[in-house]
Amino acid sequence: MSVIKVISSKNISIFFYIIFLLILFSYSYSCSHLVYHPTSIEYYSPTNFGLAYNDIFFHSKDNVKLHGQIITSTKTTSASTATATVQQPSNNKDNNNKNYKGTILFFHGNAENLSSHFAQFIFIVNEGYDLVVFDYRGYGKSEGIPDQLGLYLDSLAALDMAYYHHQDRLRELRELRKLKEFKEEFKNKPPLFVVYGQSLGGIVAMKGIMNFNQTKRNNIDLIVMDSTFSSYQDISCDILQRSFLTYIFSPLAYLLVSDLTEIKSSLPKVNRPVLVIHGTNDSVIPIKFGKEIYDLINPRVDKWFWIVEKGRHIETFFVGNKIYQKKFLEFLNKIRSSNLSTITASAAAATISVTTISVTK
Repeated sequence: MSVIKVISSKNISIFFYIIFLLILFSYSYSCSHLVYHPTSIEYYSPTNFGLAYNDIFFHSKDNVKLHGQIITSTKTTSASTATATVQQPSNNKDNNNKNYKGTILFFHGNAENLSSHFAQFIFIVNEGYDLVVFDYRGYGKSEGIPDQLGLYLDSLAALDMAYYHHQDRLRELRELRKLKEFKEEFKNKPPLFVVYGQSLGGIVAMKGIMNFNQTKRNNIDLIVMDSTFSSYQDISCDILQRSFLTYIFSPLAYLLVSDLTEIKSSLPKVNRPVLVIHGTNDSVIPIKFGKEIYDLINPRVDKWFWIVEKGRHIETFFVGNKIYQKKFLEFLNKIRSSNLSTITASAAAATISVTTISVTK
């Protein structure tokens, strides 16, 4: 009888050990890939919205071929009848340049590809900003397979590409400074270089920025961290804690998930203005992660925290949310007018603000 009990207990122990290993393996596999969900489907084209754009291909730091688009405010002839893959900007170069307010480099989230993300920022393009969007490796038309290190290398390449695009636009503007009516506009409201990271794109963008060439980094006028997080291990642990079935395994996040490209340790060293945006009803990346980012950011730089009351994950600028679109445009205009690109070393001179934005459902 005792022998049977020993065998039964041993079998049960082996059974649970195997189950435990399977859970470890499946969890490690899924989290190491951060549940990347790339697709190659083209959901929308800028031509659907009557906008001009250029397809661009560039290479990451390890020579992986990446795809992006530069979307401009130049209107195409007909959004409904446009059939060309690429719509070239208008030949009226002077008018295009005079309306140029800046370049916004957008880092999208972990699902789909750039063609499903850019539409939420059409309102910015229509106001004179160039929107530069790109796909990480493995997404859309970009080659390769996504992983943490790879996306970090992609971020550096994208920052370089957008930086030089902005510099080219500025050189064109300098030629127009000879025009009297344009000279004061350029002097009082210089075009901006903005880096906008959303969800997964936030941590990817900031990691790249913190290792970007210092001279180039100092030309970034604003960093936007929208609905994002600072540590892959922290967000993985939080996800596991949301279910009683996986709660017990949550500490494993700190053993199985790589934090190679975390930004938590870098945030106190940020030296550019930062706007943090997070919704109170974000069930994908809870607002506590946005609050942590805001608190960790160097208090000696200008920083703002927009708390979107009842806002869900990355929905602040969705089509129809015109009140928030207007607020963001006004914010960008204020930065252009205030010339906040020059950051003082004095903490007392920094702008620190927490704003709660109400959402009407």
